[in-house]
Amino acid sequence: MHRVFLACDDAVFCRALSHTFQIQADFIVCGQSKYDIEVLKEVMKLTPNLVVIEVELSPRGSLEIAEALKIMIPKTPLFLVTGPDILRQVEKEALSSGIDAVFAKDDDVTSLVDNARAVLASS
Repeated sequence: MHRVFLACDDAVFCRALSHTFQIQADFIVCGQSKYDIEVLKEVMKLTPNLVVIEVELSPRGSLEIAEALKIMIPKTPLFLVTGPDILRQVEKEALSSGIDAVFAKDDDVTSLVDNARAVLASS
């Protein structure tokens, strides 16, 4: 069972993403938070296999969280989800900050889940 932590501020999107992971036989959402510092504390406590970060959490803050998580838990994959209007703006910086994959909020969420399976299977 893969444990996923969701760091997101958009309640509607977070519920939808959580539901999508929860209905999968091989995933469980072990926690979620919308506050930057709490994300770091909770991830260290819950030790998820994957962290999904929504960039609207705070654009710069999301990348800082990713950088901190890569130091704290370097082998745990990090995914970033952002609005389609700013995807290209943040994608390059996100990937250089340690994010393993970047997705637009309007992408089919099943592609995020499929990518999560692929990344977790290879780690």
